[in-house]
Amino acid sequence: AQSKRYITKVKFLCTVARFRFDFDRRTMCMNRDRGIPITTPMTVTKPVYRQYLVNKVIPAIQAQWPSNRCGPVFLQQDNPKPHVGVDEPQVMEAGSTNGWSIRLTAQPAQSPDFTVLYLGFFNAIQNLQHQTSARTIDDLIKSVQDAFTDLPWCVLDKTIMALQKVMEESMKLQGDNVYKLPHLRKDVQEKAGIRELRPSCDSEVVAALEALESRVADEDLVDEMAELFKTSSDFAQVENIVVV
Repeated sequence: AQSKRYITKVKFLCTVARFRFDFDRRTMCMNRDRGIPITTPMTVTKPVYRQYLVNKVIPAIQAQWPSNRCGPVFLQQDNPKPHVGVDEPQVMEAGSTNGWSIRLTAQPAQSPDFTVLYLGFFNAIQNLQHQTSARTIDDLIKSVQDAFTDLPWCVLDKTIMALQKVMEESMKLQGDNVYKLPHLRKDVQEKAGIRELRPSCDSEVVAALEALESRVADEDLVDEMAELFKTSSDFAQVENIVVV
């Protein structure tokens, strides 16, 4: 039996250390509170760009794309040095998972109007971003993200319509880039309620494309016949050698 004078004792384990000024850089300063992550610039190289495509861009497309997809999805990029090739194995593997067919394609040389970003999206988002002042990199990132979020969907819709007509004008010039940007009067059509989601293609361009496809098919047929003739000639020479 315990004595009536017994007192229950409770022990606590406690450790302390002298404060260090650079402890995980969690000290408070005049520019930021304690514990806030610091954004530092980085050099975008080919491995970094590849990682962003595989781990961020392609998963985002797969997560937000409508369920009734059909056919391949083409991911167009411009041509700076850090960008990967259109046949990059890791990107092709990531784009073909779970029944998807996401493929890279390159922007034509000297043709920035063939990319939706350059054709109108960058201009629209830049105007929104300049409405706010940015003193730090974090402020700039937030301004761009807010501008991207606040951009109306109809702006992208108009830009894609313009892209269709840009391609049409280039086809009229046999693929040249000296065309003039067409004016579709999209705002007027939208107010009148008669704007087309897919503007009809000019009949001359359609005829030119059909003629081009026919010519390409004829050239492929000629190449195939030439290869067969070469094979037959080689086989005939072998037969003559055997007979002699």
